[in-house]
Amino acid sequence: MGFVAYNIRTERHEADRIKQCQPILAIIGNPPYRRLKTGEVGELVGNWMDELWDDLKEPVRNAGWANQLNTFPEFSIAFWRWAIWKIFESEGAPGRGVVAFISNRTFLAGKPYAGLRKMLRERFDSIEIIDLRGDVRRGERAGVDDDQGVFNIQVGTAIALAIADRSQADGELASVSYIDSWAEGLFQRDAKLAWLKAGEETGTRPGAVEVARGLLDDMKPEPFQREEWPSIASCFAFKRSGLQTKRDEFVYAFRREVLESRITEFIRGSDAYAKDAFHSTDARQWQVAKRQAFDRARIANIAYRPLGNRVLYNDVKFIDRPAPNSNPFGAQLMSRSTPCPSQRAPVPPSGVTACCRIITHLADAAATPSRCATAARATAPSTFLPSCSAD
Repeated sequence: MGFVAYNIRTERHEADRIKQCQPILAIIGNPPYRRLKTGEVGELVGNWMDELWDDLKEPVRNAGWANQLNTFPEFSIAFWRWAIWKIFESEGAPGRGVVAFISNRTFLAGKPYAGLRKMLRERFDSIEIIDLRGDVRRGERAGVDDDQGVFNIQVGTAIALAIADRSQADGELASVSYIDSWAEGLFQRDAKLAWLKAGEETGTRPGAVEVARGLLDDMKPEPFQREEWPSIASCFAFKRSGLQTKRDEFVYAFRREVLESRITEFIRGSDAYAKDAFHSTDARQWQVAKRQAFDRARIANIAYRPLGNRVLYNDVKFIDRPAPNSNPFGAQLMSRSTPCPSQRAPVPPSGVTACCRIITHLADAAATPSRCATAARATAPSTFLPSCSAD
């Protein structure tokens, strides 16, 4: 195998030389899609990158969103940061060029990747996004019939073309255009691929929408931008991230006596039973939970699903992401398991009637947005109705 190893080693050294020393004008790739776990950052992206991409985290911290950075370490983000370094910051960098990636679409929206969007807008002159959707992990969406990704994976993807050609004046931000495969009526994999292939001669596809938003904002149009709808924030008096257990089938139940029996058996039973029942993670281990004394007072009511309440064993040793003080109204806890976990409105306990009242407020609020918020604040805080925001 010696002659094979020599060729592989030589090719690797040449690739490293090009990546480190030779100016590059075009970077094309399909970065790996993977969220890095605790302890993997130094091993998989290296200490150099861990220091380099800190400037993508800084704007998030400065905006007051530091608590959102737990999901930041993602493999494809490291590739984006390296490409920016290579074109603009490395020794002999050309200061112009093109980066074309098909990657995890997660960077298009959300607070953890606001720093990357800021840097892309500041460094490049134009950015073209084709959002291919296909994130099957998020479940079905209203009006979307069996959305599929272009790859046989669960992660949604997007094509991003970032161009630095010095067409913008100094200090001007990149122009951003966005095409949504859903808006084009494309949900099946074959339809998306055929639509992309139809544009290979010209390199363009119709339906692009200009995204004129702030530095940290999503690289997607604002929801309902063509409609006079009220914002979600104007309709709900309270929003906050809920808790996440990582073991819902264990710490939730429909009846108190069932949950009490389950937790008691876990604490008093054998180690083999406890290990199998708990489903340990890096954050929470079954051995630690088993050592806790059972406390009946920790069984709490929780709004687990829309109009679906359960009870939870609310002990921090049993829950990966607890959410203390998640309910300012003092009525019930809120779970991250609901479709829209970060925003709730207090509504009366009359179930369907409550839903109809909130929907009516939403429709009427188009003319007077503050009316919805006023109505929501006036209702009794007995339970919680999850809000539904646009993707």
